[in-house]
Order: sequence, then structure tokens, then C-alpha cells
Amino acid sequence: MNPLSINIRKKSNADSGETTVHLSGILDNAGAPRLLEQLQPLLQAGTPQIVIDITAIRHITPDGLRMLAKILDLQEHSGGRLSLVNQSSHAEGAQLEARELEGGVKILQLAGNLDLRGTQAVEQTVLRLCEGYRPRLLLDLSAVDMIVSLGIRMLLQSIKTATAHGGRVLFLNPSPAVASALEFSGLAQFIARGKESEVA
Repeated sequence: MNPLSINIRKKSNADSGETTVHLSGILDNAGAPRLLEQLQPLLQAGTPQIVIDITAIRHITPDGLRMLAKILDLQEHSGGRLSLVNQSSHAEGAQLEARELEGGVKILQLAGNLDLRGTQAVEQTVLRLCEGYRPRLLLDLSAVDMIVSLGIRMLLQSIKTATAHGGRVLFLNPSPAVASALEFSGLAQFIARGKESEVA
């Protein structure tokens, strides 16, 4: 067991208004309430910028994902900003591979973490592929290890963009943790399982 460790540091430059929260261990149903409790004073004080560093986090459960989404909403509601950063060498950004099947269905293979950095790495390409005439896309999420609220928002935007152009998006074979986050976000009906050729 690696219980969640929380270390809050304010930037030496007080004018920046930035506070960094370093997390390590496991963010699960036991650690999630503790994280909210520790951050509550910052959220209530209207801290302009909160950075949550998850580099040392070994695993995030669906409960942890839900808590990060709640904290993001609370921070935005107070007029501040919240960022998630992962500085580990293996998480410099999600990887994206696109190809097309017969019939015009595009397969987007995503791999890595859809955290702040990962989402930023692929978002522009994903949303661009959701445009055009009646786009039909399968986003293969089987190799996505973790998704946070920013990644969820990107997927929601992909649905809205494709629908606006008369198309459709489905999320193929997400891992249990990613599937739980999608279901919690109300996107369960867009999850598809099976071989890509059959789903297409």
C-alpha cells in the first residue's frame, strides 16, 4: 500500500498567486476525501492558480478521478485556474495514431495518459478529425492508462463536433478505470467493445 501523501507549496513570488500541490502514492477512495480537505482552504480563499503535480502518483482510481473533477469544478467556480502536471519521463504526452478503414471510418489509437500534458498533445488533431462531412470515428482507448477531467472534456467536445457535422464518435475498448470515468461523466452510451472491424 502507498497511502496518498500531500505536500502543498506556495511559490516564493507571492505576486504569482500560484500554489503547487505535490501528490504521491495512490489516489483512491481513502485519499480522495483527504485531498479535498487539504485543498478546501485554498479553494475557499480564491487562490488564483493551483497546480496539482501527479508525477509521483502510482495509481488513480475512479474515485480519485471523480475527486479531481470536483476540485476542478470548485476552483473554476471560484474564478481560479487548476492545472494537472505529470513530469515523469514516460508521460510527456499521449500518442495518437490515425488510420482509415473501408467505408470511411477513421480509427484513432490513443496511448498514454490523458492528463493535462497528454490531452494538450492530441486535442487539436482529435477535434480536427471530428470535422468535415459526416465524420465517423472510433477512438481506441484500450492503451489509455489514465484520464482526468480535461481529457473527458476533450472527448465530450469530439462528440459535439462530430454530431454538429452529421457524424458520430464511439470510444472503443476503454480500460476499466477509463470506462468508469466515462460512465460517471454520462458518456456510457458512447462506449463500444469488440473488434474494431465489427464495431465500425
